[in-house]
Amino acid sequence: MRKPFTKKIVSVALCAVMFAAASVSGLAGCGEEEKTESGYVVATKHAAEDDKVYALTFPDAIGKDVMPVGSYAGPHSEDRVYKGQNLPSMVSESYFELYKEMGLNFFTSTLNANDGKVQEFLTLCDEYNMGAFITFDELFNTTAANYMSVAKIEDNLGLFAEEHKSLIGFNLRDEPTEAEIEILKTTSEQFAESSYADTHYIYANALPAYGVDGSWEAYLRAYCEKLQVKYLSFDFYPWHINPKTGEEAYNSGYVKALSVSRKVANEFKIPVWSCKQAGSIFEGLSKDLQKITPDENKFRWQMSIDLAYGVKGFTYFLLCGDALSYDENVWEEGIDDYFGIFNAFTGEPNIWFDYAKEFDKHLTIVEKILMNSCHDGIITCGTVKEKHNIGDELIESGSYHELESVSGNPSIIGCYNYKGQTVLYVSNNSYSANGTVTLNFKDNYGYTVYQKDNKADKTGKSITLELLPGEGAMVALKYA
Repeated sequence: MRKPFTKKIVSVALCAVMFAAASVSGLAGCGEEEKTESGYVVATKHAAEDDKVYALTFPDAIGKDVMPVGSYAGPHSEDRVYKGQNLPSMVSESYFELYKEMGLNFFTSTLNANDGKVQEFLTLCDEYNMGAFITFDELFNTTAANYMSVAKIEDNLGLFAEEHKSLIGFNLRDEPTEAEIEILKTTSEQFAESSYADTHYIYANALPAYGVDGSWEAYLRAYCEKLQVKYLSFDFYPWHINPKTGEEAYNSGYVKALSVSRKVANEFKIPVWSCKQAGSIFEGLSKDLQKITPDENKFRWQMSIDLAYGVKGFTYFLLCGDALSYDENVWEEGIDDYFGIFNAFTGEPNIWFDYAKEFDKHLTIVEKILMNSCHDGIITCGTVKEKHNIGDELIESGSYHELESVSGNPSIIGCYNYKGQTVLYVSNNSYSANGTVTLNFKDNYGYTVYQKDNKADKTGKSITLELLPGEGAMVALKYA
């Protein structure tokens, strides 16, 4: 006998249709909490926090909802010769194909406005949907900054702004000292009064915590306030040489730097951009240079920890090592194999190119959600050795909305609010061992799991993730 067509049956049938759509789109809207035909409970939306979504996108230059992924410095523009070796130009379609392949979508410290190839460079950026901060000598000069005027800024940017959508701003200063910030604030003040203030941006990357004598937190506040930046970009390269053992070591201040930068950026309602160690960072220039080269696990770790911490932009250091920057008496043959994503001598991609390309596959499937989410804090699991450096972002209860607890190997779990929906970014805190992390929820919910470059729909009261060293995965609850 045919059953009456009741309102509840309509509701359940409609939910089933919406869940099918959710499995394709990742996340959908939300209705009343009830069980689906698949047997899992529909999660109920909590309050959205759209006013706390701090993200900066460049829809005209690189695309809507795209996370900025840049490089410092380069690309080099001219054919040069060093010790008889031709150094190739990196401004060409073949190189731009490689930049896109590895996930780059903007350049920070780029060609000088006086460079003969700057028009060709910007045209390629236009064609490949990439943004660029151009270096203008007049705007980069700290000694002349106090004499800066709105007219000078507009004259410089006006050379390219109307013709090239890829011009997103100008390079003010990399790692300015506190004294330089005081001088450069005049330029930022004049820029704020210019006709480009609403459409273009200043690029200024802050010093790392280990590069400031006093309080790094106070330094970052001065950087944000006086330079009026629209994001907080900072250096912190986690691997160095232990002076006592001469072996590669990890700088335990890395997570604290993420904590402090997040705190300051939230005060100014701007996103955090983080510079990533790609290739070797050298401990001084001498004939006994130590090559510090993060392997794939360490490379992956620094990216996933950042995403767990709410970072919404990356910059790779270094795009390409330049032997001309160093004293040829200490430069070793073949050292560029370790310094930068591209070898300065051969122009060929190094191993970090492949690491970046793999990470981009993952970033591509999670960035839209993360760029439109409020980062509410983190939960730690296991014995996270950096825990004593974690600040107010730590959710001490270990629970977040539908999530009751976390168990397993040491990990950091970023807690995001995506338009009232729970999203968790789980990162394996070990860069040397695989990890298993279990998320325990209040009820039998449905989820979409984003791992590597794959999406999978799952149900259950708990989810167990198997993670490679340093790997991160995103779990998004389903809503009807």
